[in-house]
Amino acid sequence: MQEQAREWVRREVFCSFMVEPMCRSHDDDGVQYIIPSSHKKKATEPALRVEQEIRRGFYQVHGVATRAPAKSSCPLSPFAFEDAKVVRAVNALPDDQRHWIKYAYCPEEVSGWEDESGAVVALWKEYEPQAGNVRSSTRKTLQGLAHLCIQDMKAQVNRGKGAHSPARIRELLGVPEANWRRDWSPRWRAMQEIVRRLDRDGLEQVATQLGPGEHVA
Repeated sequence: MQEQAREWVRREVFCSFMVEPMCRSHDDDGVQYIIPSSHKKKATEPALRVEQEIRRGFYQVHGVATRAPAKSSCPLSPFAFEDAKVVRAVNALPDDQRHWIKYAYCPEEVSGWEDESGAVVALWKEYEPQAGNVRSSTRKTLQGLAHLCIQDMKAQVNRGKGAHSPARIRELLGVPEANWRRDWSPRWRAMQEIVRRLDRDGLEQVATQLGPGEHVA
């Protein structure tokens, strides 16, 4: 899958998860409706090992009226059904991919701490075997590095530039420059590669669910 196609999927995910109020009211009926862009499937997966699994329920259509809404209509976006298809594809992803895709590409009102922490857990789960038998203090620092890597990669895939410079990472983790070059920079690059793979696999899975012809191959 080419980068152009992945960029198309990123854009579709962001737009499809946007929840914008759609209101139509008149002075004489006082009717207002708010409709989210789509429904989300109900989660059935158990809690993750570190952070509780994101709670995902059904969004309902809510209405507020001072009188019968017989003369009022509530139009759907012309892209509502396409949006719903994208949302279903994202929500059907494996937990690790879903958390990363939602954290990286969904609007902030949709993606929260559950997805950010879930993405960190996903990265750590993949990286932990590479950590080997390290001291407890080093393991904690590595987990902090994983969190910074998730934040950095989100900025990188969206803006083309990471969120943290090496100097800032060293400062946040309390790692001397010599130790960074020798020990921590290779670990950072290994984590980045894991997130790139998570990103690539998740986007390609969404594209597959959308079917042929939905994106540029």
